[in-house]
Amino acid sequence: MNEKRLPIIKPVVHGYLCNAYPLSIVLQDNKSDDWFYSNYIQLVCAGNFPQGKFFSFYNSHLPWYEFFTGCPLINYQKIHYSYTEKYNDGTIGFILDAIDKNEYVYLHVDEYYVSHKKAYKFKTVPHEMMISGYDKDTEKLYVSGYDKNMNYGEYEVDFSEFQTAFTMLDKTINNRGYIYLLQHNKEYKYNFDIKLVIQSLKELRYSENTSLHYRSITPPASWIFGISIYDEIIKYLEADIDGSKEKIDARLFHTLWEHKSVMAKRIKYMEEHNYLEDGSAFIEKFSYLESLILNMRNLVLKYNLRENPSLIKSLIEKIREIKEVEAATLEDLIIVLENRWKDAPELLIADYYL
Repeated sequence: MNEKRLPIIKPVVHGYLCNAYPLSIVLQDNKSDDWFYSNYIQLVCAGNFPQGKFFSFYNSHLPWYEFFTGCPLINYQKIHYSYTEKYNDGTIGFILDAIDKNEYVYLHVDEYYVSHKKAYKFKTVPHEMMISGYDKDTEKLYVSGYDKNMNYGEYEVDFSEFQTAFTMLDKTINNRGYIYLLQHNKEYKYNFDIKLVIQSLKELRYSENTSLHYRSITPPASWIFGISIYDEIIKYLEADIDGSKEKIDARLFHTLWEHKSVMAKRIKYMEEHNYLEDGSAFIEKFSYLESLILNMRNLVLKYNLRENPSLIKSLIEKIREIKEVEAATLEDLIIVLENRWKDAPELLIADYYL
């Protein structure tokens, strides 16, 4: 076989590749909607915010480079790169063989050597890459991610270009020395978990530390959870007014936009599947917030070009409005769902899972 491409989609959550990659595989099948809409509710500012600025959905205790290992709809293998060097035709041969077995390949490369990347021949940037296909005749790999203009999509990388970017990567930290093979686990059945949704909505509204649920595996994190993140974003924006003159990280607002979009879609999904009798008022609220944040993201892009302080003040005012509207909407939604599902039995499995 000279060419093969595995199916891939652009998921609704794609601001960070650690979310985009697994979702681009599993959300091809609407049977995955039960799992998706049971999750992707809580928000977190992880690490030393705003310096670290990792602001995303919170679904598990896992580090960002292994998010997909916590998705029950993904089967994966973790292989040290040194094993692939002994493979026929080296790492390239290993990747082609994996694709032939319908396995997506997730690894890290140095984007200094990848021509469609912003860092190309500019600076060293170790970053994720997911490979979903190949063409032997043109000696190209099909990969997904962001291009130099920060557009998410599918792109082509020459075999030789990839080999250089992978070989030159510093593989000593953050699991960069490992290659992951991913497959959609279509046999796994996950039922929509309304009790998890209600719990997660409460943790979002009241800024509860969701990492406490995973303390048997890893120590809880002193991160910022739930709608308290808005206060931290305001502090971050105020610091810019005070003279730091740093460009605003637009990913913050892109993630907020994704979150409101998913919240509106989740309400619609619950309504369609009879978990919520009438979700129209909630859809209207979250759609309004989605539209407002999209406008804010565009303001951020304007500010980064002109550094007009009045735009910062406008962003802060809108952030305060968003927090107020979202808090009230979440409170109302929680009450409606609890009243309907407070006496619902737990969905417990009877089979031993080993």
